[in-house]
Amino acid sequence: MKKRLVKLKILVSIIGVALISCVLVLLVLSLAYRDNVQRFIYENIDHKKSSIQLWISNTMESALVAASNLSNSIEFIDAIKSKNINSITDYAESVKYKDILDYGLITDGEGNILLRTHDVENIGGNASEFEQVRLALDGEINSSITRGEGNTLRISSVVPVFDNDDVIVGTVTFGRSLDNILLSHTLKSLTDSDITIFDGIERLSSTLHFSSLYLLTDEIRNEIVQEVLQEGNEFKGELHLVNINVISVIYPLYGTSGDIEGMLLVGVTSDKVFTEVFNFTFRGSIVAAILLVLVIFLEIKISGSIDKKFTSMQETMMHREKLLEAVNRASILLLEIDETDEIKDPLVSSMVIIGNSMSCDHVHLWQAKTDENNSFRFVRNFSWVSDYAKSRTKAPKTITITNDSSKLDWMEKFLKGEYISGIISEMPQNYQDHLKPLHTKSITMIPVFLENQFWGMFTIDFINKETVFQESEVAIFRSISLMMANIVRRHDLQNENLKVYTDALTGIHNRRFFDKSMGRIISSLSRSGGELSLMMIDIDYFKKYNDTYGHGPGDECLIKVAGVLSDSVQRVDDFVARYGGEEFVAVLPNTGKEGAIAVAEKMLENIREANIEHKASEVSSHVTFSIGVTTGIVTQFHTIDNFLLSADDFLYKSKNDGRNRYTHGEIPEK
Repeated sequence: MKKRLVKLKILVSIIGVALISCVLVLLVLSLAYRDNVQRFIYENIDHKKSSIQLWISNTMESALVAASNLSNSIEFIDAIKSKNINSITDYAESVKYKDILDYGLITDGEGNILLRTHDVENIGGNASEFEQVRLALDGEINSSITRGEGNTLRISSVVPVFDNDDVIVGTVTFGRSLDNILLSHTLKSLTDSDITIFDGIERLSSTLHFSSLYLLTDEIRNEIVQEVLQEGNEFKGELHLVNINVISVIYPLYGTSGDIEGMLLVGVTSDKVFTEVFNFTFRGSIVAAILLVLVIFLEIKISGSIDKKFTSMQETMMHREKLLEAVNRASILLLEIDETDEIKDPLVSSMVIIGNSMSCDHVHLWQAKTDENNSFRFVRNFSWVSDYAKSRTKAPKTITITNDSSKLDWMEKFLKGEYISGIISEMPQNYQDHLKPLHTKSITMIPVFLENQFWGMFTIDFINKETVFQESEVAIFRSISLMMANIVRRHDLQNENLKVYTDALTGIHNRRFFDKSMGRIISSLSRSGGELSLMMIDIDYFKKYNDTYGHGPGDECLIKVAGVLSDSVQRVDDFVARYGGEEFVAVLPNTGKEGAIAVAEKMLENIREANIEHKASEVSSHVTFSIGVTTGIVTQFHTIDNFLLSADDFLYKSKNDGRNRYTHGEIPEK
């Protein structure tokens, strides 16, 4: 009996020590868990800020692409100049990103409003009082967040519209206008955090229930004003509001002028921290009470579970942070691409950043094309391949989905905006058959749409890893693939425009380029009082050349003469164009008599050295040409025809004087 009592006392003592140990351990773990939760929340808020910035950046980029597309349309420019409202409306609706942008504003060159679409605020008859429009009227493309009328904010991009004479005839604005309350709730749904937008220190809208920062103590409020509104820094801290505490990060908001106009609060209420800690403690207590004899084991297990949970959370956050950082870096590279830049290097560099951050093996951008049988053929435009994959695989240049692939539902999914992601060995057999040439173990394929039209797909794959991306990661990939596709499409349009101004036979500028450029050059030099020299060049006895050698060799002769003339002008602003038939023109801005004569003599010398045989010529055994050169100070009264007629007169004199020479003269004053 006594032994039993002793054992019972010992058992009670053990149980008591175990209980105290459990309580102490649970208390310590709860406090540690609370600190880690708060630290995780601050890190998570920083990541959510990147999501907000990416959302705003994508909205601005979409607005800029829509406005740029419209401003480059010749028909739209004519509609603005004629103020044809119906045509302007049709063209505006044809390019607007209806699922992203909800307003547009089009003005003439004086800032007078020609069109408002959808939900654009009524801002009066003239928009030049607004800084964005005023900058565009000065020739500057700009994007910004501005405060609209009433309780709204606008995210928009504005571009100037130039006519053929490089005169600004109007502006195009596209963007997204959100009520402040709607904006705060939109950002909350995007980040799963409470959002408050301030004008100064006064609240514009919030998902929290408080009226202004005046509810805080003077010390905290003054610290926020100094850190954020005056110095432009971030403020981190726990704010004690009415019946609620918020773990917050407050960021400055900048206006178009670059001044700090308000603040953005991103936060998580501390009751979430309390709930998480309470649930953790409560569950631990129940487990300890039920399995008291295994309390030591449970302590270790709970500690291990906590560590594992935090490790998993940290790994997830680090992975997402790494992806967001990579996409942000890639986006910066893409946004820095100028209209005249080659796009291959920055596009591939952005893929390198994404590929390395994901430790994947291939990143591809595919453009979809259809043939007469309505089969889809994906052409690989740009790619990145890891060093590991280079020696092991070679991706095909095209993937074709024919009408015979009716059981393959790729296009059905893609056209619905759905992506395909998974381990290839677990996919249907027809998927595996089409993906076999890629030699990968897992793949993610994301459809890309431009202007609501299916454009192609963005793919990421792994040779030896089984990786399936989460929905949030796919959303990030969608944004960067959209930017890449937009840049490719914009570059293709620019190349098409270049063909319009190039002579198909000789490869030099054509008559259309000459007319467009001369108008701009005369307009510019008339303001500065600069000199302009123009040459008219005609191949001597070219008809006899064609009659003797044939039209094929005649074309070859024109190509060689065009090369001789182009090599004879060295300055960046000088250019040669084919005027028609065997006639060429050379335009030399800011060039006086001596410079023009030097160029003419060099042309004659270079054509002699080219030694192109011409047996039928009456002045030489090789091809020659005659040149008429006119020079003068440009005034506002000069036109293209004045210079052409003057140069043509001197060309006529060169021919009358025996050809194979130049004649120079001054253009008549105006």
